[in-house]
Amino acid sequence: MRGTWWVLLMLAALLDAPARADVVVLVDGRVLHGTAAQVDEVVVVRQRFGETRVPRDAVRSIITDVELARRVEAEQAKRAADAEQAKRELLARADRGAPPPPPSRLAWEPDAERAAQLAAE
Repeated sequence: MRGTWWVLLMLAALLDAPARADVVVLVDGRVLHGTAAQVDEVVVVRQRFGETRVPRDAVRSIITDVELARRVEAEQAKRAADAEQAKRELLARADRGAPPPPPSRLAWEPDAERAAQLAAE
């Protein structure tokens, strides 16, 4: 019985793992996720329930999953460095006896929007 739970747990972890995919940004701003391949003058994006064919001149950029991961990691490193800098400034301000700055609103960006922004860069 104990072994059965272990197998079910591993199976759940495998099914929950994110699928790797490319990001295809079109000229009109739409974003397609899937496995992209260029066939002649057409970009074929294979998705979960079929494929989408787009003329090559309608595609702004194709970002592979490796490139997207690199960009996301760079963005996370930049945010971590910014947070560390803000922490140092806040501590220095407290050492001088100055009141803390007023809290700012947090901007929320869904992952798809951030991926499209990174793709546009």
